[in-house]
Amino acid sequence: MLLLAENWQGETDEKLHSRRNTSKSGAVLALAAKSNFFSIVRLLVEAGVDINYQDEQGETALHVAARFGHVECAKALLEGSTSQKVDLDVPEKTFAWTPLFIASVDDHLPIVELLIAAGADLERPKNTQR
Repeated sequence: MLLLAENWQGETDEKLHSRRNTSKSGAVLALAAKSNFFSIVRLLVEAGVDINYQDEQGETALHVAARFGHVECAKALLEGSTSQKVDLDVPEKTFAWTPLFIASVDDHLPIVELLIAAGADLERPKNTQR
């Protein structure tokens, strides 16, 4: 709906700016990742929706894909687009967990392997205190 509403026809500077700055557009990306709708995730990434949008807890779509073990969604996010790349090491706000730490804790080895191959920081200290 987001893309249809603007008569989407690829990436222009104006459209990319609008998609990144539309309130909660990144929440749609996170919801698609949570639901494992990888083709929608890919479409939204290619359309320029803010790939690093953080919700109130500081989680991005990559945190969500890591938590649920959605490999294809994680791949689409890691590929990014010509205009933006995912921040692999952004911490969420509660415990400062990165997508790599979440995938590790939730025992999603394929996601862990993807994140390591993409260059996730293996030495980042974790904060498990509130």
